[in-house]
Parts: sequence; structure tokens; C-alpha cells
Amino acid sequence: MAGQPWLDAVRNELDRRALPPDYVERFVQELSDHLEDLTEETMSMEANLEARLGTPEQLAETANAEYRRRRLLEERPWLALATFVLLPVPTLVVLWAATLASLVFVAQKSGIEDLLRSASGQFTSLGTMLVDSAVAAALVVPLAALAVLFGLLARRTARRRRWTLVACAILAVVGGLATHGVVLSATPGQSSLNVGLGFGPGVFGGWQMLQCLVPLGIGLVVSASRGTTAAENDRSSSIA
Repeated sequence: MAGQPWLDAVRNELDRRALPPDYVERFVQELSDHLEDLTEETMSMEANLEARLGTPEQLAETANAEYRRRRLLEERPWLALATFVLLPVPTLVVLWAATLASLVFVAQKSGIEDLLRSASGQFTSLGTMLVDSAVAAALVVPLAALAVLFGLLARRTARRRRWTLVACAILAVVGGLATHGVVLSATPGQSSLNVGLGFGPGVFGGWQMLQCLVPLGIGLVVSASRGTTAAENDRSSSIA
């Protein structure tokens, strides 16, 4: 196999760092799979491999650091519990508050309200729909962003699929319960925005369904994907 001496050198460097054999095998296998994906490109020399993926020493050091980070969460289960079970809700609330506050600030400073009013000063049906959609988007986007964030964090752990699904399921539940109401008044300063949590007949609507499905769908996709190897992460960092 092309690149086998390079893979052997990586394995030797990993063994020198006294990493567990199963972790070494998994890491080398990921590199081997990635190497096969690159066979269609022009990569015939070992020097090209090192230029593209890194030297064996660099890769071994990256794998060692990755293993130490994973052990940190494995040896301290309370840390993983706090990160993926307790942290999603307060982080979401803070992000929601910041996003909605920014939306209100921009609306007040930009004078966009005048564009949404009719000649009589009343808000048009289109203007009302646009404001309602903007508020709904301000709830959905943070949910999606946090689902991706916790999915990436979970990849640093040995049980990445479980922690990804746990965090995204929590976000999905809270997102599904979140409701919003917008009251637009022709009188300046009388418009209002209400955001809260609700559950019951007639409460769960289309936006709530979307707010539930977005983080859940992202969690399923992230947990099912194989993800990038440590070698690729190290290479991306060096390029940046």
C-alpha cells in the first residue's frame, strides 16, 4: 500500500508515547482510510504525504493531546454531565436573550418600522408577518448553532454519539416548548414582544415543531457522521 512506511512511522511515534493499543489502532486505521481517499490525487511520494497530512511526530503529538482531552471527560464524569446536560439550557437562554435584544435594538435604530407601516400608520399584514418571522428565526438560529457546537464538543469524548444526542435532545425539548408573540401597535412605544415556554392543546404550532426538529435533526446528522480525523484537524489548524 502506498504510504505504508509513513503509517508505520506514525504508529511507532504513537507507541513511543505509551498510548493504549486500541486507541493507536483506531487512529492508524482512520489515517489509512483517509489515505485511501487521497489515492485518486497525485500523492506518490512520502514527502507529499507529510506536506498534506503532517509528519509522524506532529500527528502523534496531536493524537496524544486528543487522547488526554478525552480522558479528562472520562475520568471526570461530572464534567461531561455538566457540559452536555446542565449547560445547554442556560447557554440557550443567554443566547436567545442576546439575539432578541440585538433584533430589537437594530429595529429601533434602523427605523425599519416605518417601512412596515401603511400610509395610515398601521402595520401591514406583510410587515406583521416579517416581524413574526424575524422573531421566530431569532429563536431557531441559536438552537441550530448550539446543536452544532455541542456536537463538535462531543466529538472530543469517547462517547460522542451519546453526548451529542443528549445535548441536542435537551435543546429540542426546550425549543419545542418556546413560544413567542408579537403585538404591533400604531402608537409608538406600544408594540410588545413576548417569549416564553408553553405546553398544551393549541400551543404546539408550526414554529414550535421547527424549533424542536432543527436541533434534533442536527444531532442525528452529527452523531451519525464519522467526522474528521485528528490528522485533518491538525492540518487545518496549521493552514489557518
